Amino acid sequence: MALTFKSEELFAIYKAANMMANADGVIYPDEERCISDEMEHLGVVTPEEKKTVEDNGLAMKPLAAMNIISAFNDEQKKYINAFLGNIISIDGDIADAELALWRFMGELCDLPKMSVRQAINLFANR
Repeated sequence: MALTFKSEELFAIYKAANMMANADGVIYPDEERCISDEMEHLGVVTPEEKKTVEDNGLAMKPLAAMNIISAFNDEQKKYINAFLGNIISIDGDIADAELALWRFMGELCDLPKMSVRQAINLFANR
């Protein structure tokens, strides 16, 4: 089943992904590419759509993004947690700050518990 997200939800996903990529203080090219590729996977394909999602996602307050994500259904929550878990592993080094943020977001948004390995596998098989 393909997941669909409304515009505000896409902005929240982008915000959360950007926060996760920046948790260790550096956004690596592989993390940027992962986020960009996933936005395309979610249907954000034209340059105008990408700019809209990036601008609105970056402008969104973190708490607003977490409020939107916490209202996701179970499948959407499973997806976002796997996506965020994949981002923290993409550079081959899981920083303590990344892991702490991932756990914090999971707790705050009532996301399903999973290990990084489970997140990677779920994301790969989405």
